[in-house]
Amino acid sequence: MINKRIKFNQIRSSRKILIFTGWYPTPERPLDFSFVSQQVKIMKDALPKLSGEHWELIVWHEGLPLDFPNRFVRKISPKNFDWIDEGIKVRYRQSTILSHRLPFNQTFLVKNNLGKTYNEIIDFFGGEPDVVWTVTLSSAILWDWFQKQNDFNVPFFLQEHSVPLSMHLKHKYKRRAAVQLPNSLKEVVVVAERQVEEFKALSANYNCKVIWNAVDPIFLNNPTNIPRKKTLLFVGRLSKQKGVERLLKAFSIVHRYDPEMNLKLIGNGELEIKLKNLAHDLKLEDSVHFLGSKQPEEIANFLEEANLFILPSLYENCPVALLEAQVKGVPCVIVKNGASEKVLLPDNGIVVEDDGSGDQLAIGIIDTLERIDEFERETIRSKGVNAFAPEIFAAKMYEVILETIN
Repeated sequence: MINKRIKFNQIRSSRKILIFTGWYPTPERPLDFSFVSQQVKIMKDALPKLSGEHWELIVWHEGLPLDFPNRFVRKISPKNFDWIDEGIKVRYRQSTILSHRLPFNQTFLVKNNLGKTYNEIIDFFGGEPDVVWTVTLSSAILWDWFQKQNDFNVPFFLQEHSVPLSMHLKHKYKRRAAVQLPNSLKEVVVVAERQVEEFKALSANYNCKVIWNAVDPIFLNNPTNIPRKKTLLFVGRLSKQKGVERLLKAFSIVHRYDPEMNLKLIGNGELEIKLKNLAHDLKLEDSVHFLGSKQPEEIANFLEEANLFILPSLYENCPVALLEAQVKGVPCVIVKNGASEKVLLPDNGIVVEDDGSGDQLAIGIIDTLERIDEFERETIRSKGVNAFAPEIFAAKMYEVILETIN
């Protein structure tokens, strides 16, 4: 228990935002959860232009431990270090406090460490933050608890990306805390309308605003006139949620229609070996290419050379890869799942309903390939830029920050 109230240095040289998150890339794994890192960097660049003031941003990152057994068996302290991520100060501590997988209120493990780390951040900042940006419901619950334990009140808002929200609510403590959270929380930023329904089901008092994700600025670069190849492209995790198994089944039909067509899969995941075996069983080894994770500039190049972008997901909120494809002007074929179709802009592709067999997805892909000249890539690109450019996201998030502070 933290008995002593934290003392704050009240020096005010600039506006200050503390990003409190369990989902931020580490130096060892820079591609993990990079959408959060990307959005923080967008705001770092945009805030001075939008406000005319200087802003400092610090990320307080509490990652799930690689040394989890050691915390309990060998009593080894969590890993601590700081680094600078493109001008953003990052305080990293590898701990267990934000794990939604643990079946109890795990905050007792690190109560004293929380206060110590926060004091260090205040010293690092040279003052108390003006606002706290919590990323995920678990981090918002923990921040609310931490403030109440120490009798202080920094305004905070929540930005939630999780798929689905219930991943944070597996245990009674989290559910009770989530129901009570609107008493403290100023606003919730979500990326999909379905998330509003999920929050309202917890409590009608949640104040939600839908703000779509933004693309990395690298995707806004002018087309490089890379020659089109006979390629279908998928970008995302190789997981059950992403529906890659039915994409492979669909591609086996597409490949019979056009034996020169290739399927490129960008991303890693737990199903990689299973999917490679399926490609082998379908006799598609020479036409299906598993490319692993790629940097944004590489993904942008793959998009430019693709005929179509395919998103076969079973569940999404606001899939960034779909936004990137549209910003690069690529016609899209997506499976209806309650969210992806909400961010496929009119006439930028087609939506199909598939029962998991891949048959309807294959028909949709073949139909779109036959009508490919009807899709004007520059028109797709223009609409995508107007909807998903970083400055659009930044302006809406700035409104949330001001509303939270005020």
